[in-house]
Amino acid sequence: MKTKFKVLSLSLVAVFSIGQGAWAAVSADEAAKLKSSLTPLGAEKAGNKDGSIPAWDGVPPQPVAKTSSGFPGDPFANEKPKFQINAKNAAQYADRLSDGVLALMKKYPTFQLNVYPTHRTAGAPAPCRAHQKRSRCPPSKAGADRVARWRPRAAR
Repeated sequence: MKTKFKVLSLSLVAVFSIGQGAWAAVSADEAAKLKSSLTPLGAEKAGNKDGSIPAWDGVPPQPVAKTSSGFPGDPFANEKPKFQINAKNAAQYADRLSDGVLALMKKYPTFQLNVYPTHRTAGAPAPCRAHQKRSRCPPSKAGADRVARWRPRAAR
């Protein structure tokens, strides 16, 4: 039993060690984009050309009261759909609908999709943003030394 456990443990260590070479940092130019054209987590700040995806502005939605179960409330609860897609107008949006949704509309003529405005409200707390910035910047000699000395908690 102990031999099987050792073999399994060593196999897992070997498998997870293979991916270690995949750790890489972006160039200094790419990291500089985090201050201009990319969000702190690396997404593009700009919206798309047709305006269906707005630019990211970094402003979180206004907080709303928690629900009776203690979860955060929906900051967009009062929004109305911009339009509906149903079996009658599905052909107009066919290039944006999956084959599965088109099949549902064909099989169930009353099936519809409510399309709401898009919001880019994703964000992260300041410590997370700072960590993301550090982890995307070119590695330093000190950082390489820390990775080389890293050991799993059990081995420390």
